Amino acid sequence: MKHYIAPSNPMHSQFAPQAAYVATHFAYTFHSAVATITLNRPERKNPLTFASYAELRDLFNALRYATDVKAVVLAGAGGNFLQRRRCARDHWPIDHHADARAAGVHPHDGRLG
Repeated sequence: MKHYIAPSNPMHSQFAPQAAYVATHFAYTFHSAVATITLNRPERKNPLTFASYAELRDLFNALRYATDVKAVVLAGAGGNFLQRRRCARDHWPIDHHADARAAGVHPHDGRLG
């Protein structure tokens, strides 16, 4: 436990253990106060989908108030940590420069064309 929160404390209700968390979009394990999150789609180089981004965001928010987790390890399965600069193709690929190209501006330095 990080610190004791008395039941009479009005903040008590938002603090909860996270050891038993069950992940949907990645592997989650807990041992000796360390939570390990493993991106587990090695055949696709562990891309993040919008759903997995949302689950990670929600989990890290919950871990802020976890009474049993003292450290978090973020890992990738299969020798790849994360597919670079892209969401999974089976969802929405991210194109960071589409708006610039549509406006006729070079996306890297602002030149026209």
